[in-house]
Amino acid sequence: MPSASRHILFAGISFILASMLYFLGLVLHLPFIIVPVLVAAALYFIGKWFYNQQTHSPEKRISWWALGAIAIGLFLMVRRSLPMAEVHGEWDAWAIWNLHAKYLLYPEHWQQMTRNVENGHPDYPLGLPAFIAFCVRVCNDHFSVLIPFIISIAFSLAMPVLIFFNTAKRSFFIALVALYFFGQDLFYLKRGVAQYADTPLAFFFLCAVACIYYARENKQYITLAAFFAASCMWIKNEGAVLAAIFFLFNIDVFLKSKNLRSIAVAALIPFLVFAFHKFFYATGNDMVGGQGEKTLSYLSDKSRYKLIYDFFINNLNLKCFYLKIGILVYLVVTILQRSWPDRQFLMLFACLGAYMFFYVVSPNDLEWHLDTSQDRLMHQLMPAFMLVLARAFSGTQLPFSKKTQ
Repeated sequence: MPSASRHILFAGISFILASMLYFLGLVLHLPFIIVPVLVAAALYFIGKWFYNQQTHSPEKRISWWALGAIAIGLFLMVRRSLPMAEVHGEWDAWAIWNLHAKYLLYPEHWQQMTRNVENGHPDYPLGLPAFIAFCVRVCNDHFSVLIPFIISIAFSLAMPVLIFFNTAKRSFFIALVALYFFGQDLFYLKRGVAQYADTPLAFFFLCAVACIYYARENKQYITLAAFFAASCMWIKNEGAVLAAIFFLFNIDVFLKSKNLRSIAVAALIPFLVFAFHKFFYATGNDMVGGQGEKTLSYLSDKSRYKLIYDFFINNLNLKCFYLKIGILVYLVVTILQRSWPDRQFLMLFACLGAYMFFYVVSPNDLEWHLDTSQDRLMHQLMPAFMLVLARAFSGTQLPFSKKTQ
């Protein structure tokens, strides 16, 4: 894996560790000064393990062409994103995620958050709010609107960079195309500055998929894939769905690994923190608690399926147009080559199918539920889809494309 990609992965590890340790520090009533020390110590030892791993293929220096393309791409994305940014983020940012972060700033009062059941969603995982609170307290600030904004846009910019460097070695042209699509995707850029947890979730799921591709190069990445997939649970509730499907589709890769113990530990750490928060501090989930007698009738209601499909097609055409074209072209190529789609491609479609099924049994007003959330669920999967497509096209005999191992 390119060194630039490894730095991005380590930044993701740092985010999760700081977030979990800050939350556990609140639970154990630790003085805050201890938490940064624990984070630094954990990152030191993990960093030694992470950066000392050897790869089978020699590392190549990043070309000036690649650096120039990334610099121009990031500049254009930032330039297009800033006019769409709200000072306090969009609705869920100031009503949920940043509000939770403000609760977590106060060790003596943070549990009051669990009483805000009406609109505060205290059942949501604390990955993003805990990290925001950690950064605010490290900066000795009451609450600066810059911190959640910087975190949000950093995640949205990191994903195109990760995809670019993971594709450029195989095909510089395809890497440029992928970077261009991100820069032109106004919906992606708008979500990137919304300060929602959907973008961090998309990032960690993308990291899991990227790592599983490099499992043959270095067995270390199997452990990292398990860690990033499990970390999705600590970001949003639907991350548990993504993690379960990811492990199910790649179970043979994990079981065949000689590092099964380290894989189990890597997956268990974020899972146990997630489960601990759910069991002791989170309130009931509205999707689960709302199930009842009407659920079975929903399953046989054809109008619900039609409404879900209509919303999906509309979102696909208006907000994921480039992704739609890429998927259609890829499917045509697989048909012409008489080959099966990539395993991770099928895994992502299973995730998408699971998401759409939850709408079928949703206890909420279905039209409202679709209108307020379906496009965000698609946003969570979009970067991983882009990586899978970019790798597929860069490994196919296309113009300007060179097939590599």
